[in-house]
Amino acid sequence: MVMLDQLNRDELGRIVDIKCKNDLKQKLLLNGISEGCFVRVIYSHGCITAKIDTKLFNISKELAEKIRVIMIPGE
Repeated sequence: MVMLDQLNRDELGRIVDIKCKNDLKQKLLLNGISEGCFVRVIYSHGCITAKIDTKLFNISKELAEKIRVIMIPGE
């Protein structure tokens, strides 16, 4: 397992845990970001652009450091 900010461009992962305060976690959930979602990093210099399930999101590096993912090899 790695944190989202450690995924390289085009690597695929699945969110397994989000370590943040409940109000921020609720906001992420309302935007479709939760445990079980697939994530693919599109761009990762500074702010991270990621495709989560079918939507594109810009995620701060600070937030990406709180999202734990399992890498899915060979995708």
